[in-house]
Amino acid sequence: MRFGLFTKQKLAYYSYPRSNDANGGNSATIEQEALIAKKNKEKAYFPQDKKEMDADKATLEFYRDLEAMKKAEVVHFVWRYPDPDLLFELGMAVALGKKIVIDNEVERTQGKSHSNVILDIAGGKTALPEQIKNNTKSFIDDRSEFMICPVRNAPQEIVERLREHKKSFERKGGSSYYPGDQTEQVDPEGGINIVRQNLAKMMEVAGVQIFWTGSTGSLFDLGTAFALGKDIINVVSISSENGVAVLSNVKMTTGGSYENLMLKLNGDFREKVSAREGAILDLMSYLR
Repeated sequence: MRFGLFTKQKLAYYSYPRSNDANGGNSATIEQEALIAKKNKEKAYFPQDKKEMDADKATLEFYRDLEAMKKAEVVHFVWRYPDPDLLFELGMAVALGKKIVIDNEVERTQGKSHSNVILDIAGGKTALPEQIKNNTKSFIDDRSEFMICPVRNAPQEIVERLREHKKSFERKGGSSYYPGDQTEQVDPEGGINIVRQNLAKMMEVAGVQIFWTGSTGSLFDLGTAFALGKDIINVVSISSENGVAVLSNVKMTTGGSYENLMLKLNGDFREKVSAREGAILDLMSYLR
């Protein structure tokens, strides 16, 4: 007797550029991905474009996307670099150990790049530590942090300011991980070793300290921290002005943005979402 008709459809998360410019995605991209889902007999989840939403609604959509990716058996990417949504969602997918499929042609680059990382993950490699430690907060030092910050080509004055923060934090009894100095930045494999080191360290800390420039690495690391449920200890903007590192407050924006997400998570929004989880994270009406 054949039971093929009763085979349960697997859930697939589809990540694609959400903008309508020349480098982004549009309705044609979604239509193309929907056809792939139909061919694969997958129940497809397409993330919302959050740019036109108010801050609260956009933050809820980030949580819904996370819940969908957790449940998904596979994550499809239409990869365009350096699209911020794709970088953030790649960070989520890598942290969750998801199987990744690339639905467009992606070329390997010289040196380190996130394009190389996604090609390696799609090719069967993993960034997860060999023995994943229990990520329950009671087993993690509450005074430990991972610094999400610019690394590649960061001006020396910013590097010195980041080092100063690490020393100050540790003088107060905490433990701070600064990837600019503590992660081996020479990677003959093209980037995946760097991702492995950072992911292993982020799993071991209670929270993240964010020095924000919107860099590609920071977007990826923010997606990783969000997927792992890490607390945001603090978030500030860092820039270089006339050879001096300048810290300033990250400001709320109109619509949905990663700045708004960080500021919301830095407050009490996570607890509000957790309290309403059953209603907010219902995915059924979003599946195709």
